[in-house]
Amino acid sequence: MEYRPGKAERTKAQLGEAVISLLTELQPDQITADAIAERAGMGRATWFRHFSSKSDAVACALVARWMRWATDEDISPESQVSMLPFLRLAHAQRETLTLLYARGMRQAVLDASARITEVIRGDGHAGYRSKFFLYGFVGVLDEWVRRDFAETPEEIAAMLGMFSPSR
Repeated sequence: MEYRPGKAERTKAQLGEAVISLLTELQPDQITADAIAERAGMGRATWFRHFSSKSDAVACALVARWMRWATDEDISPESQVSMLPFLRLAHAQRETLTLLYARGMRQAVLDASARITEVIRGDGHAGYRSKFFLYGFVGVLDEWVRRDFAETPEEIAAMLGMFSPSR
């Protein structure tokens, strides 16, 4: 899988990363468009050109992280159908996910997961079955974050019965 984002996609990811960075210091309602633009090294108008919410910006950053990670790890589209790559990325991003949950940004995680599902499916939308699994995954993620990522991705997958050594 190859990931080559265009300029707009890179700009959105950079703005989202700026929001995530600011969340380490501030509550979401304390973060201003000016602060985001300054942290991203962009103009204020760039923020408003691309986003109307911090949650959407964070979701864009998370999707970009997934795409880079899948490329770096050489995750094939076939293996992405399994939950194990998602669990491994979540574990690798546990500090960020813990921060986002603590700051009330769970919806951004759900939105990012939905977008990633759409990318993997390749058809631009998630059907009923995909949404069922997506919400199940986010429910598992909610509990995993609450438990401070006590289990490994493989242990979570095994608990869910989604991992077999033959995959």
